[in-house]
Amino acid sequence: FYYNADCIHLVANSKAIAATCVGRGVTAGSFCLKCGEVFQVAEEIPALGHDYAEGYCTRCGDEDPNFVHNPFADVAESDWFYAPVLWAVAEGVTGGKTETTFAPNEGCTRAQVVTFLWAANGKPEPKMAVNPFKDVAESDWYYKAVLWAVENGITGGLTATTFGPNQNSALEQYLTFVLRALGYRDGVDFQWDSTCRDLAVDIGLLDEGELTAIARDGFRRDHVVAISWRALDCRLQDGSGDTLAQRLIGQGVIHEDLLRIAADYIR
Repeated sequence: FYYNADCIHLVANSKAIAATCVGRGVTAGSFCLKCGEVFQVAEEIPALGHDYAEGYCTRCGDEDPNFVHNPFADVAESDWFYAPVLWAVAEGVTGGKTETTFAPNEGCTRAQVVTFLWAANGKPEPKMAVNPFKDVAESDWYYKAVLWAVENGITGGLTATTFGPNQNSALEQYLTFVLRALGYRDGVDFQWDSTCRDLAVDIGLLDEGELTAIARDGFRRDHVVAISWRALDCRLQDGSGDTLAQRLIGQGVIHEDLLRIAADYIR
């Protein structure tokens, strides 16, 4: 109790409440229950916000919704292909060469690149019942990818009856696959063995510096994932005005939040 001329105060104390990551706190306070006079003002403490590290908040343990785990020892955050690789992993487009390696500097076979493109498009079930290629068996891991690519006009094989799954893919071959998937017409909009590179540069699939590096070092897995990633931002040639990403998001094939996280990282 406190006494003054007007009131014998009956003091009440309010306890301090600690702020949390998402909730506001307040400092301790005191006031008179009878007249309301405040002796110590209780001040609001803003929410602390999360302090994320390695996917979790160091204070409360909540998961970071923008964190994508990097399982690969050979892919560093400083690598130019870091964000495309992690996006591809998060979407299930690739699992890497092994569980802990992506092997960015290795070449890619034709089976690998066509499977990568098929997976990036949501792994749709092929509708064609007849397999034209004698070197592609139903038991092969790339069987559905090859048939999907054939029925969508993305590949016609090395010949009418051979796909050449174990041959290393050349840059021009994969660019042709991607350009056809976007709706560009081989022989009309580009020539696969000559002008496909020019069109690819024009629409942002790669740049002149990367062409020079590929000519010097060869076409590798890091190039495949980067070209596939950039294709998402390209306009489809079907008159819709949509990008490939917009179509795939609309179909529920890829997730807009994962795409945004990777894009934000690059920016």
